[in-house]
Amino acid sequence: MPTREIRQKVNLRLEELYRRYLSLHDEIVGYYDSGLGNSKPERSAEAEQESFAICQATTDDEVFHAGDHDRPFALQPISKVFVYGLALEAHGCDRVLVRVGVEPSGDAETTLALYLRQRSSSKSGPG
Repeated sequence: MPTREIRQKVNLRLEELYRRYLSLHDEIVGYYDSGLGNSKPERSAEAEQESFAICQATTDDEVFHAGDHDRPFALQPISKVFVYGLALEAHGCDRVLVRVGVEPSGDAETTLALYLRQRSSSKSGPG
């Protein structure tokens, strides 16, 4: 568990980062609206464009945040990171790397495509 002093430093740093990057909010929203970033359903995109937050969680369940951290948001753009982390935790690095590629796929960031799925579909043919 972080000490009170460390908690204060982390909170101050997150607030600093929040204020710094909040000024880029409109530019980031424009990036996604122009089709350069991830596409999202219209209903969630509009609500999310009004929000901005930074959050950090430690492995011992300590959570630090700044901004609109209590508003729901779509998780698709970062879901791969969480799924990969869960797989590593459950099965270990060596076993995961046998089944999951780590090379860039060329797919949109909102696509979760695992090597395992590709392998199983290629084996389902005749023979």
